[in-house]
Amino acid sequence: FTNPTRRPSMLGSAEWAELYNEASGYSYYSPEEIQKYRDGNDSDLYPNVNWTKALFDNIAANQRVNLSVTGGGDVVKYYVAGSYYHENSIYKNAGNIYGYNSSLRYNKFNFRANVDINVTSSTLLNVNLANIYEKSFGPGYGSNDDDIWSYTLSTSPNAFPVQYSDGTLSGPSTDAGQNPWNLLVHSGYREQFWNSAQSLIGLTQDMGKIWEPLEGLTANVKFSWDAWNTTSQRRYKTPTTYHAHGRAEDGSLIYDDNNGDGIWDPVHTGDEKLGYTVGRSGTMTTYLEGSLTYNRIFADQHRVGALFLYNQKIRTNTQAESGDDALPYKNQGLAGRLTYAFRDTYFAEFNVGYNGSENFAKGHRFGFFPAYAVGWMISNEKFWEPILPVVSELKLKASYGSVGNDAIGGDRWIYQSTISTNNGWNYGENGSEGGGGIQVGNVENLNVSWEKAYKTNLGFEMRLFDRIKIQADYFHEKREGVFINRQGLPAIVGLTTKPKTNIGASVNRGVDATLEYEEKVGEVFLTGRANFTFNRNKLLNNDEVEHLYKYQNSIGKTFGTGGNHTFGLIAEGLFQSQEEIDNAPEQNFGTYRVGDVRYRDVNGDGVVDTYDKVALGYTNIPEITYGFGLTAQWRSWDINAFFQGIAHCTFYIGG
Repeated sequence: FTNPTRRPSMLGSAEWAELYNEASGYSYYSPEEIQKYRDGNDSDLYPNVNWTKALFDNIAANQRVNLSVTGGGDVVKYYVAGSYYHENSIYKNAGNIYGYNSSLRYNKFNFRANVDINVTSSTLLNVNLANIYEKSFGPGYGSNDDDIWSYTLSTSPNAFPVQYSDGTLSGPSTDAGQNPWNLLVHSGYREQFWNSAQSLIGLTQDMGKIWEPLEGLTANVKFSWDAWNTTSQRRYKTPTTYHAHGRAEDGSLIYDDNNGDGIWDPVHTGDEKLGYTVGRSGTMTTYLEGSLTYNRIFADQHRVGALFLYNQKIRTNTQAESGDDALPYKNQGLAGRLTYAFRDTYFAEFNVGYNGSENFAKGHRFGFFPAYAVGWMISNEKFWEPILPVVSELKLKASYGSVGNDAIGGDRWIYQSTISTNNGWNYGENGSEGGGGIQVGNVENLNVSWEKAYKTNLGFEMRLFDRIKIQADYFHEKREGVFINRQGLPAIVGLTTKPKTNIGASVNRGVDATLEYEEKVGEVFLTGRANFTFNRNKLLNNDEVEHLYKYQNSIGKTFGTGGNHTFGLIAEGLFQSQEEIDNAPEQNFGTYRVGDVRYRDVNGDGVVDTYDKVALGYTNIPEITYGFGLTAQWRSWDINAFFQGIAHCTFYIGG
């Protein structure tokens, strides 16, 4: 079962009308009308709708079924599994009104089959097949349900009823806006399908079983081909809606009769015929990998490992809408790893990647990314033996390395220049002469290359009393060469577009910790888990021009989605009197009066304007993520409970 942890508390119509009168400065709603809202005797003409309760249930039920079979012998081993998952929504289900059900719901079918075949005593062939089929349903209005949610929260409780008592569909008094219930129930329906097929064949050869001096050396080759596609079908309509404004002598509702013919006229004339739109996308991907792996122990205390790997990936967009997008996306690379452990106490590891991308010009397509790591299992030392009953395991670890990102810029072959043809130009005394023309789009940049991240990690792992396991890490990541538009170029340069270069930089740091506790009480095995992550980023360079007041610079501040931090004025309360307004700094944002918000004059120049905007709150990316849970297992039965949350996150409500 799922339910929202918190939902907004909405005003009733009477309270809403009173506040509207207060805000407008006059009695738009009379005391008699407000009392009728409060009495609730006529919900058609004086509705009192809690739209969140009208459209949302308190809880939604989900179901999951899993089945797996494992078996085999010395030659062949197999694993076959399937699952079904159904998820309902907290949106109300109005049922099968029109011969179809527009309620939100989601189904997922999952199948997997793995077969391992020992071709010889040293050769293993494995074949893996998987398929995932998904289907979602929803209302026909729009491509998602954002508008339904938006209208639910923004529609006033007294605007109109969910539906009139005589069955007539309600709506605004003018042909503007929407009834959220009509969007949910009376707008048609949509279906979206996803299908993902994954296939892999691999061959592993133990070279040591062929020739003893090669003991520990294994060769592996694998090839996969995957297909993914999705189709979205929307069958939509707009219902005809009316707005009542009175009652006849017999008590029936009176709607608009614009031409006096005795026939009610709708505010909005819809179309009951279902329209149809469809959207499709899909990809086919092939992946080839070959590797040599070496693992061996010498003299019972020297553990040596090595890996050399080649891989290439080709992905094709099967539903491309342009010639460029239809061309295959290609990547290839080499990877290597060396590991050493002495008495399983001291550890060292070196990794290297040499990766290539089609996205860059020749000479910049391949990036070199090394990484290093060391570890010390202190609890394996001789001097640690006296405290092993208390601290049964303690390991210190540290790593440093770099990784690259080639998915930058949003376009393919971002190093090339482009020409824009949809531009005009004007000349003449009045600027009335001119016509169409072409201009430079993206400026050629043959030096664009990989965006790099340099990562540092320091941590420890500890186990206490053979029951409590603690793991904590400090991480630091500095990103350089972020591909962004130049902001500091003046207009005198003469460029029609801001060129993009590898000039951006940011840093991210934080801690990540987990705690686990295990205990057996009789035949019940109990496990408790908790996790905590603190993650803060800071912008180091976005090439912005320095502001007059440094507190308005983005550089040095945290940032969220889109690389931005929200700036705004600081509210200090409400103006309580005209005297307070007269003695306060002038607010350069239109007229204001008693009861309006008073903003802080940050720079102290006696005027509240754009120069007083500062970074507000946190970003829209949580800095803190935490969770805790408990598992109880008895024989083949288990029960789980898990809670999670976020903090240090700011969202702004507009409208």
